[in-house]
Amino acid sequence: MRHIAMTVAALAALTACTTNPAIRSDVVVPSGFTQANGETFRWLATPGGRDLLDVYPPAAMQQELEGYAVLDCVFLDTGRIGDCQIIQESPVGSGFGAAALRLVDRYRYDPVLHADMIGARGRQTVRFVLG
Repeated sequence: MRHIAMTVAALAALTACTTNPAIRSDVVVPSGFTQANGETFRWLATPGGRDLLDVYPPAAMQQELEGYAVLDCVFLDTGRIGDCQIIQESPVGSGFGAAALRLVDRYRYDPVLHADMIGARGRQTVRFVLG
């Protein structure tokens, strides 16, 4: 009986999250990108809560599992990042690394203002937190 109640609660939580992304406003993508030299870089655009909700690993959502992924990426001359690799995922095997990779196209920076960054690599931590 307890298992059924937990399943119903999990389904209710999933339905609430799907129909009302505002519940997920605490899903966080830090606005700072840590460069190889340790300095913080500011973005023009980053993924929002709805973006993270769209890529949140379904198994992690069902288990109410939170976690993060760290990506290592290169700054492109288009104002985007690319050649991203997952360098850390926690918990390991949770799917948060793959989910973070699906968000790469949401990042934008000003390539004119930051011309010195083109071709440089940096790390971005994407945190997946349930409210």
